[in-house]
Amino acid sequence: MNWKRADKQHRLNLISAAILLVGLVSALVIYLAAPAESDGMQEYDIVGGHMYPNVPSKVYTHNLELYGGKMLLLTNDIGHWFYGLWYGKSLAVTIVWISIITAGAIFFFNNYVTFEDETEDEC
Repeated sequence: MNWKRADKQHRLNLISAAILLVGLVSALVIYLAAPAESDGMQEYDIVGGHMYPNVPSKVYTHNLELYGGKMLLLTNDIGHWFYGLWYGKSLAVTIVWISIITAGAIFFFNNYVTFEDETEDEC
């Protein structure tokens, strides 16, 4: 048995578990500390001292469609969705998913994918 490889696998499994634990704990802290969704903070953006509604109006969507077509409307909606992932309670959910995917990928590649070890070549 190759003890060096087993030690490396054990370390990577511990790293995977640590990533998962830190991600879940930080997501829990963010979720508990996040403001409630109903406080109205997401309804307006303040830029240059002026308040702009965060929800697009009919005139705004009409102008977007006029200038860029349906594709621009789609990219605008995706942009608003992606921006919403990084605020409040949805940030906690995003961190949970990122930590689960990262820890799972490390665990999977560590335990189920084998690579040829180039240091053990014998001439």
